[in-house]
Amino acid sequence: INCLENILLLIPVSLTFVKMAERHALLEDSIGVREMEKTSYENCLFFLICVSSLVVLSLFVEILLFHVYNRHTHLWKKLLDEAIQMWEEKKNTEASLKKESRKNKLE
Repeated sequence: INCLENILLLIPVSLTFVKMAERHALLEDSIGVREMEKTSYENCLFFLICVSSLVVLSLFVEILLFHVYNRHTHLWKKLLDEAIQMWEEKKNTEASLKKESRKNKLE
């Protein structure tokens, strides 16, 4: 959900760059551009690339941190590990009882 929100927040930045690029191309073809306008265009392009890259990178970092937290540092981790261990022991005990009852029936 956060990634979707971040992508939606990139839309105004992208539209601003598109409009700026159109204006820059028009001026460049007609009367030329000033150095300040060229610098602004390059800065805007750099900003758009950096922000877009950071949004994609943050998606992977968010997924990684989610898994690290849930597997290693969650407050209920010890409680859940004990419950899983008890469930596995119960399952193993039931399986061994079934094996023993089958052996007894065969004898």
